[in-house]
Amino acid sequence: MFVEALSTEESDLHLMIFDLDGRLVYDYEEGSAGKFEKTFDLENLKGRDYNVVVSNTYFVESLKLTM
Repeated sequence: MFVEALSTEESDLHLMIFDLDGRLVYDYEEGSAGKFEKTFDLENLKGRDYNVVVSNTYFVESLKLTM
């Protein structure tokens, strides 16, 4: 999964993936300013649906991920 974000100020980018039972199965956090680009290896998440939350100080975005 590829994540791209742009921030004009220093902010922690936080990516969390939850299974449909609400359990946190992946957690990543990194401080960044400017353009953030990262590919996440989610090979171990197979055959299920997940809820993905990407956030920083200024936004929260959520989406459904089917593996």
